[in-house]
Amino acid sequence: MKISIVIPTYNCSALLAASLRALERQTLPRRQFEVIVCDDGSSDDTEQVASRFASALSLQYLWQPDQGFRAATARNQGVAAANGDIILFLDSGVLLAETGLAAHCRRHAARPRQIVIGYVYGYMAQTLHTEWGGPSPDPDWPRRVDPERVEASIAALRAMRVADVREGRYLRHGDDLSDWPVPFDVFWTCHVSLERAHFHEAGGFDDDFRQWGGEDFDLAIRLFNSPDSHWTLDRECRSIHLPHQEEVASNAQREQRVADTLRRLAALYPQPQLLAYLDCLAANSKPLDVNAYLPRPARAAPVESALC
Repeated sequence: MKISIVIPTYNCSALLAASLRALERQTLPRRQFEVIVCDDGSSDDTEQVASRFASALSLQYLWQPDQGFRAATARNQGVAAANGDIILFLDSGVLLAETGLAAHCRRHAARPRQIVIGYVYGYMAQTLHTEWGGPSPDPDWPRRVDPERVEASIAALRAMRVADVREGRYLRHGDDLSDWPVPFDVFWTCHVSLERAHFHEAGGFDDDFRQWGGEDFDLAIRLFNSPDSHWTLDRECRSIHLPHQEEVASNAQREQRVADTLRRLAALYPQPQLLAYLDCLAANSKPLDVNAYLPRPARAAPVESALC
């Protein structure tokens, strides 16, 4: 078993089904990956949807009671049940391109202790236009997505000017995250992979984070602070994020939650990378581009890996 895909979910069975259909079509042999669906207390037909894919995929279904937003706990349980050397976190409604798992394995085989950021077409697509001045995407783009033909759908989305919302950061600072002062700025667990041992070494997700976004960033900081971590954007690890019901109700609420989370984390980790976020907030910087505030890091020597 090379790679375990951990998918937290809550009352979005149709999105989960789309993600699982895309995983059925991976070029990586089935014996080399497993899927772990971590249900955060759904009351819809999520369990029945997962069971429909159990014969085609090596799939585990885990359930926990609905006690509010507990994605951190759900993901921790998924990793605890995992057998793969690599953990790939995906969100429900993220459709991995057919070669996506193979691309993650190749990337991890090239170097140890990598945190691999996947490219996600469609998530918050309009924000790229409003905050970074990117092209305005065609609002009809979700109708062009076929979970059974993700690569072809990506080609169609690119023609419709749909990109990853983080593309503004990549255009400004480059694709080489090792050259960024704060590479964990783009660590979003809708599509990211790392070694299982590295995840445990960093302590996993903090179960005390009980609202959207904070658990991702907290883990990202601890991974950044762990020795010899290497951060990589791999555009070959590509996917599509279908529209879904947002956990936050408005942009204003999202911005307030981000600000509250950053202040909490800066108190926990009073290091330059986190304090720079407070400078951005104080300056009312939009977009919140912390990598513009700090000097570039020194280059490290390349390291080879035997993983995968």
